[in-house]
Amino acid sequence: MNVFELRIIKREIKATYDRYIEKKDSLENITRFFNIPIDTTRTKDYHITKIDLDLPSITLHDNGTQTTYDAIYTHTAELLNYSHYEPNFISLVSQTSDYKIESLYYIGEVNPIIEKLTINQEEYSLEFEKEFPNQNSFFLNDTVQLTIRYLQQIELDNKNVSQQLLTKIYSESFNNSFEQIYTYGNDYIPKNDSQDKYSYIVGNNVIYGISELKQKDTHTILRGICFEGLNGSLIDYFPYKMYPENYQDLHDDSTLSAMLFSGTTENTRHILEIYKNNENINIKYSKADIIKKLTLPTLNEGKISSKEIKLIISELKTNYKDEFINLVSYELTSFIRKINAKNGLSDKDDELNPKLLINIPLTEIANFVCDNKEKMFMLMSEQFENASHISSTNEIPLPHLQDSLKKCITDYENSPQKKI
Repeated sequence: MNVFELRIIKREIKATYDRYIEKKDSLENITRFFNIPIDTTRTKDYHITKIDLDLPSITLHDNGTQTTYDAIYTHTAELLNYSHYEPNFISLVSQTSDYKIESLYYIGEVNPIIEKLTINQEEYSLEFEKEFPNQNSFFLNDTVQLTIRYLQQIELDNKNVSQQLLTKIYSESFNNSFEQIYTYGNDYIPKNDSQDKYSYIVGNNVIYGISELKQKDTHTILRGICFEGLNGSLIDYFPYKMYPENYQDLHDDSTLSAMLFSGTTENTRHILEIYKNNENINIKYSKADIIKKLTLPTLNEGKISSKEIKLIISELKTNYKDEFINLVSYELTSFIRKINAKNGLSDKDDELNPKLLINIPLTEIANFVCDNKEKMFMLMSEQFENASHISSTNEIPLPHLQDSLKKCITDYENSPQKKI
């Protein structure tokens, strides 16, 4: 916003405030310049405790809800780590005894660019950060995204810092969506096991990736990418240090689906490639330069199905008994869950799943979390513990898995697709 436009707005704010003092205008007409929401049925509950018409800025207190609003016109967008040489933003902070909501707007706009809700419990915090679509030249964005962070406040070198423990992200636009979950994110404390996983739904296909999974005690590292169906560019979805040109069958026109994993256990290198075509499911496992191959039948036409992935897991754990395959089996089970969720067969809902909360206003999320505070912080604590102690949570008992596969194997045995 240029200086001339800002000067006009300042004059309008001053004229409105002068009329308000003379009881010739409403409080609502002042607060709308700062995007402060008020309940017009109880305006007597609101009091301006401070106002600066030169900045401009305002502090408003609501005695009814015990909420304080601080708004200022500024050139700094702290929520986006951005600063401009001219004032272009309104920064609004709404605070109660239970939570704080920070909102950032372009001057003259009524819809926020980004908002962040913070709720504290002792040294821990929950943050809910929501980014909104906008067409402004500073931050072009066609998606809506909700990020949930679980943090711990610690003292480091005589300074208070926030250590990220667990972060969950969900964004959507048109027919596509993106999810990510990762541990840590900064390094103020010693790490246990760590992981960074993501998934896309592109068209009607799930893409599930493991950017990196590390087990501290066993020195195990795993990366992987699973494609329910193959279409369009693949390179955009590959995790760090995995490259599509290294997997020749991925580019074969007959390949319908692919699941690729790479990693190390101690000093042993592992590469697992799984491809489905119309005829077979082909598995190639390379461990310390020893290559083993396995061919499985397909159970259905077209791209890979949950039943086929279950069959793959069973065969992998039967034929290749090692820790790397245990980890891969767990990730393939996660891939199944992603496919099932996309098809409307979701597991038990996570109350702090950003996908479920993305369309709920932050004030409603704040009230829900504060009403269930112990439970919500315990939930995030348990999720972080599971994510940072992978070895104790990722084992899939084979007998239980085989029981769950009985029906799909029986279906295959009775299927005309059975291979001789």
